[in-house]
Amino acid sequence: MKDVVKGITESPSLDAIHAIAEGLGLLPSPHIPVTLVRIDDPSFAAWHRPFPFSKSLIAGLVNIARKENPAAILVDLDISAATSQVDTDVLENLLAQWSEDDPPLLFPKELSVGEDGKTRPLGQVSFDSHFTEGKPLYWVNVLFEQQDDLKIRNWNLWELPEGSCRALLAPQLLHFAHNEGGAKTVRLAEDYLGAREGIDCPKLQFPKIPEWLPSLEKSAPIQFSFPRSNTAVSPITIRESGAPALLQLSALPFAKRPVAASALKGRFVIIGNSYADNGDFHDTPIGEMEGMRIIANAVANSPNAIEANSPWKTTAIIVSSMLLGGVVTLLTLALKPLIAGPISLGFGIAIYIVCNIHWGPVAAHSVIQNGIVIWVLAIAFESLESICRGIFIDGRRWRSFLNG
Repeated sequence: MKDVVKGITESPSLDAIHAIAEGLGLLPSPHIPVTLVRIDDPSFAAWHRPFPFSKSLIAGLVNIARKENPAAILVDLDISAATSQVDTDVLENLLAQWSEDDPPLLFPKELSVGEDGKTRPLGQVSFDSHFTEGKPLYWVNVLFEQQDDLKIRNWNLWELPEGSCRALLAPQLLHFAHNEGGAKTVRLAEDYLGAREGIDCPKLQFPKIPEWLPSLEKSAPIQFSFPRSNTAVSPITIRESGAPALLQLSALPFAKRPVAASALKGRFVIIGNSYADNGDFHDTPIGEMEGMRIIANAVANSPNAIEANSPWKTTAIIVSSMLLGGVVTLLTLALKPLIAGPISLGFGIAIYIVCNIHWGPVAAHSVIQNGIVIWVLAIAFESLESICRGIFIDGRRWRSFLNG
């Protein structure tokens, strides 16, 4: 029973609160339907385990998705690695033919993070010439924010590569901006964030800025709705349309047989690796998963995470944090751990759900994190007070340190 008792008496953590609330189906449903085209183990083996991955295969998968008019296509594969000229030409031709009538096509920009914390692009890519103003072709940032315990909880919504004055947007922010106002809003967001964050960048004047852009914070929490699974159709649905929030297709059948239009039309399509040896697996609050699935979680819930802040919301977050921290502190001091632990967890889940529904995941995460800080400070203050009382009032001297 040791582990059971330890688990019950632990103070509530953000990971536990989020996982339980999501598992009980109490958090808001995703807004963006996502389809994963997974290069799984059977697909990778059937294609003779190409490394670097074949650009002609990438072009073929993109072309199939393109025909059904998806909302956007993200190729979560490295296209900068050198392959044969014949293979490269196939992708070159696809990008050359991509027009403004096609859906946005996104590719990850290969970046390195130096010891100084600055991001730098890993050289020029031969395909850069196709990413022009008139085409919906975009480089995006897919760098996760890995925390001290190596878990992925947040994602930087943009990066500003060294020497650039144009921000590199994350897929969820780019898709959100494109839905808000098309390519012009995407470019406005790139230039505005670049001018705001860049050290030597000119401070540009922008005639009209969307209300969600000035208050946008770089680090945004990911609301995880899709755990690692091989289930083709997610039981979670989009509230507005009733469509499955997540569909998973194996890349090999996808490339060989016709796919129902409903599996792609109007959905955010992600093409990427999920085979066991690809090395792109990361730990999250709801378990280990592929990088492409983390992107799917971020994109599906992006309208909830990208929103304008306001003074009343800031006040509500502060009051809710104080309420949570105060209640958990009282429970900790007044009750035995075996009773205080479950009650604190339940109260934390209730606060998290209410904040998430009304103010979004950014506010909900802030309330829980701030509440935990308040609780820790209160317990530290109580311990200090106990030590001082023991020394100066009760005369217990060194024994008061042990009690404190």
